[in-house]
Amino acid sequence: MSPSSLLLLVATTSLFAVAINADKTLAGGSGGWSDGEWYVQVDGVMGGKSSGSLSFPSSSVMQFSGVISLDGGGFSSVRSYRMSHDLSSYAGVSVAFETMAPGSVPMGMHIQFAMSGSRYSYAAAYAIPPGQNAGDVATVFLPLWAFNRATSSGFLCSDCELDPTKVSGIDFYVLFQEGPFSVKILNVTAMDRVPEPPAGPTTPLANSAAVVSLISSTIKRSAYLYDQGYTELCTALYDATARLVAGSSSAADASRDAACAGLERATQVSSDPADRAWVLRRALDAVLAVEEGTALPGDGEYPKVAQGDWTANKQTSGWDVCRSGHPVTYPIVKPSAPSADSSPATAAATPAGLGAEPGSSVSHASRGAVHLTSVIMATAAGLLLRSCFSLV
Repeated sequence: MSPSSLLLLVATTSLFAVAINADKTLAGGSGGWSDGEWYVQVDGVMGGKSSGSLSFPSSSVMQFSGVISLDGGGFSSVRSYRMSHDLSSYAGVSVAFETMAPGSVPMGMHIQFAMSGSRYSYAAAYAIPPGQNAGDVATVFLPLWAFNRATSSGFLCSDCELDPTKVSGIDFYVLFQEGPFSVKILNVTAMDRVPEPPAGPTTPLANSAAVVSLISSTIKRSAYLYDQGYTELCTALYDATARLVAGSSSAADASRDAACAGLERATQVSSDPADRAWVLRRALDAVLAVEEGTALPGDGEYPKVAQGDWTANKQTSGWDVCRSGHPVTYPIVKPSAPSADSSPATAAATPAGLGAEPGSSVSHASRGAVHLTSVIMATAAGLLLRSCFSLV
């Protein structure tokens, strides 16, 4: 090999070495949490009555607890003091947390990045599911482009976009989920690459009645979130519950098939989270119909995107395969405007006892844009560019 060729090889190898990052801990982890770097802010600034408290049971755990009141507000948050991170070369962020106790309804969360030079913050939604045992550890991976809900003092910006070179803070929000809450966060880590999809979390469901209770409670919580404009949170909760049903041997085979059919179809519809919410809602309604021995509401109860007999599709690859991998909370292609007939406002009234249908108060589809490179990666990688749960 000539000296010039050897020099070129060394230079190229060095270039690739520089391009590959090590994962970067943003909060918690081996360095621990510091109580001097975090503070609580609740909806009292808006006249609300929610509460929040912050504690550190150990150096490796930040516990955020409180009570959400829907009287005049509806949120509680924990926020970091000023940071400075350039995340432009990372694939996304992993959040490690403790699961909810068995029998709990999934808890929707926003993790939000502040951005220097901007009054807007950028949030991504995920759900904390119940685990096999209280305190099981799980992680969720969120691609950077999923941080596309830009807000400032409650006002949305439909064309704002996160600049990942200017991340200046991290916030966690519990929004519009009435009652007490307590979440334990272990770490937030910027990931060099998208992790492989692991098996999804499971939780014991004792019998059919437990399946019905989980779904009915999820629908009640999710529909309210939808009506408040938090479509992504609604979708995350529906998605988490569908996976729990798919993984439960207490659910009928037809119920598990319906849950899996909804999860699959939600990856195939438009990137509008409202469309995905409707698809997953119909899948959960189908599970309720099976478990309660009632008829599934007809197509007229749903927008076009959720219509059809797809809920009866048989799961051929196994329910464990269906429930594992990446939830479908986020778009994998550039968002497009939803068709008129997919608007929840066109749907009929809710079947009795199932909680309110997602209402017409949401006027925005997916917010923000996906970079062209993300679109290309999504086309090539398919399912690997969605968020993922894993049990540790």
